[in-house]
Amino acid sequence: MTFKRALGPFDATMVVIGGIIGSGIFINPYIVAGRLDSPPLVLAAWAVGGIIALAGALSYAELGALFPRVGGQYVYLRDAYHPLAGFLYGWALLWLIESGAIAAVAIAFANYALRLVGRGDTSPAPLAIAALVLLSVVNYVGVKPGSRLLNVLVVLKVAALGALIVLAHSRRHRRAGGPRRVRRLARQ
Repeated sequence: MTFKRALGPFDATMVVIGGIIGSGIFINPYIVAGRLDSPPLVLAAWAVGGIIALAGALSYAELGALFPRVGGQYVYLRDAYHPLAGFLYGWALLWLIESGAIAAVAIAFANYALRLVGRGDTSPAPLAIAALVLLSVVNYVGVKPGSRLLNVLVVLKVAALGALIVLAHSRRHRRAGGPRRVRRLARQ
């Protein structure tokens, strides 16, 4: 079976950026800041994480160049070890790995969206389910609509991160003790 190449370079770049800059970036920083004693340690932790992510990305790039076939991790495990390894990974990915990650991101999205509209006391589950159903329908319609939606969401995610960085930088210059205050708030 052959698949039609429907994604261009920009689409593929957005897929990679969306995978690397996961939604956890909006959830995890306060946890890291609350557990480490100084801003340099927080930055060092993120730098180490970035180096590990870069090593993983380069590894997958090399594997993709060596095995330019459909299937990704399944193909790598099947060819490197045994078809059973690929089979088990595929089922674990379906039932545990991706399903749990998708549910966590949907709940995080729903929590943030509800807080944004002043309904933080509302259960996030219905909105999370609705978001998952909507995204599933868009992806079912086709690769092109799914990639267009992904492109928009990734651009919004990067813009939100950029806005947070600019806001944090401008606030830091306005008042003394900015990073210390963030640590104090994170510990509460």
